[in-house]
Amino acid sequence: MVERNVKMGEMIRQQLGEIIIEEVELPMGSIVTVTKLDLSPDFKNARAYISVVPDEFAKKVMGTLILKVKSIQNILVHKINMRVVPRIKFFLDEIEQEAMELDRLLDNLNK
Repeated sequence: MVERNVKMGEMIRQQLGEIIIEEVELPMGSIVTVTKLDLSPDFKNARAYISVVPDEFAKKVMGTLILKVKSIQNILVHKINMRVVPRIKFFLDEIEQEAMELDRLLDNLNK
């Protein structure tokens, strides 16, 4: 069951990435990536973690995704063959930003 959950989560993550690129109007010059997707064991809920480059577009992109979540889910229904399409919640993935800040701090320590 765990393996099935992982496979479904990865498939949904890939499809979400395609839908966001193709169907959502993003700010010019922004790059949006679905970095991780946590799928509940019953497939009813999904937490999608989004990375946005450059950082200054993050709030605008997240706001757009939250507003468009219903239409994104409707498109997802047609792209995947599941009885239950998960309810998606978007979260900003800040791990990459934290790693860059940590690198900067370590560089300053070495000077």
